[in-house]
Amino acid sequence: MGQFMSWTLAKSTQTNKLLQRIENGDVRQLVKLLAGLPVYGGIQSLREIAKYGEVQTDLETQTDKWFSEAVRLSGVSGTSTELVLGRLTGPGAREPWYLFAPVFSILKDAGDIPKNIYQGNTDKATQIFMERIAPLPTWRRWIGKLFPGEELTFPVSETTPSDKLKFGIGGAVAKAATKYLIKRGNTAITTTKGTYAKTNKIFDDFKINKVHDFGSGKGVGSKEFKDKIVTSHEPFVPAEDIIKAKGKLPNYKTADEVIFNDGIKSKDGIVNLNVLNVIERPSERIKVVDQIGKLLSDDGKAIITTRSGNDVVNQAKTSKMLLNI
Repeated sequence: MGQFMSWTLAKSTQTNKLLQRIENGDVRQLVKLLAGLPVYGGIQSLREIAKYGEVQTDLETQTDKWFSEAVRLSGVSGTSTELVLGRLTGPGAREPWYLFAPVFSILKDAGDIPKNIYQGNTDKATQIFMERIAPLPTWRRWIGKLFPGEELTFPVSETTPSDKLKFGIGGAVAKAATKYLIKRGNTAITTTKGTYAKTNKIFDDFKINKVHDFGSGKGVGSKEFKDKIVTSHEPFVPAEDIIKAKGKLPNYKTADEVIFNDGIKSKDGIVNLNVLNVIERPSERIKVVDQIGKLLSDDGKAIITTRSGNDVVNQAKTSKMLLNI
């Protein structure tokens, strides 16, 4: 019993010493700051909802990023450290180092507008003004969605993309696809995260910031894009399937909505992964490629992948996702 009482007395002394250090030193402030991180994380989520209409940094799937954003917002790291890191990493690294204050970025964008007009690129000048200078860009897009007015259609030009890209649409693949009606909503899978991660790295190498996922499926791949402004559209997969897969809900339903709200040449990078091979009609595939061309900026990059011809033909013979017509 005496040995036990001696042990408990020693432990009590250690605990009291620890409490005294916390109460009398900087550790007390540190504990308070750490306890407040979830609050700052919640504020960051509210900011994302106000800006994008949804939470961009998910606590369950992006825990590290969520807490890092909370630390940044709390100011624990200090303004000088945040300023330096902000210019060396993330979106800030894509701009000149001297544009560390928002007012400098605005002045630079304001100077780019007359330069593009002088060069005859009025579309680019309008895009810069609407996205970087005009106030409330996110709210303007929301209003455009609520009151779209007349539906805009964009006819395919006389010189089709197939002439420019020198590829043929037809043969065994076209026959196999047009013989069946594909249940497109059922073709979405969640095993393409690796391909999206590779695409994200390619976009990083080209310093691409505005990315659109053209046919995002269950939205799992869209979350693989880091430090980018990401939009997406998906016409066929139900929202409940996307939520169940913990994917990113699409911003738009159709490509025409993207063009109408965000504008022509509004995307620096576009991904279209294994979408064309589930479209039955060649005319629809041509329209998809044409819409990608409309959305892509003059110096943008588009990554389009499809399954092989033999793979599509064999799948068309056996898949349960097809309706014979």
